[in-house]
Amino acid sequence: MCALYQALGVAPSASKRTIRLAYLRLAKQLHPDVNKASGAEGNFQKVREAYEVLSDDARRREYDRQLSPMRSTSTRTYSGNPSGPRTWQGAQGRGNFRTVDEEARRVRQEHEALRRRAEAQFFMRFNQSRYRSSLSESLFRFLPLVLPIWTVLLLYSFYKNRSIDRVSPAESVFWDEHGRAWVRDAYGRFHRMPDLDRQVISQAAR
Repeated sequence: MCALYQALGVAPSASKRTIRLAYLRLAKQLHPDVNKASGAEGNFQKVREAYEVLSDDARRREYDRQLSPMRSTSTRTYSGNPSGPRTWQGAQGRGNFRTVDEEARRVRQEHEALRRRAEAQFFMRFNQSRYRSSLSESLFRFLPLVLPIWTVLLLYSFYKNRSIDRVSPAESVFWDEHGRAWVRDAYGRFHRMPDLDRQVISQAAR
């Protein structure tokens, strides 16, 4: 009675996709290369045989047709949310069949978490690259404006140093109408130099 559906852990009304997912999950658990427990190989054979019948539309219809008389003599009610695990009750008693809905929901959640993590890493790297690009563009944009100012300042500093070097000490000394000596420094400021007054120099010459 519904032995093939029971082997895969699905309800008789399960879709073809649900049956395939159930088979893949059980095959992964019961495959002899993975599961070394006693009886695992026999259970794997049952699961494979059940999937071979239920995955073929014609063989499944024939199998369901053979179950029709048995279904008419039993009372079976289904309860539960279509998106959650299904429970059924029949003449053979009550049982809970775990479907692949929980597994599919878990896989979807993991996939969503991975997708969000990948998007976060992508946007973080994209923002860093965008920041570097905008910074470089800003530098290249303001460089033509700053470069002439730097050039003018550099030429002015060079010209000022050359003009200071050209001035000899004799050219930097000045006398007023009273014969007092004054010295002009590199910044154009005048300083009093009493030792260089003309009266002092004439007295020293005598």
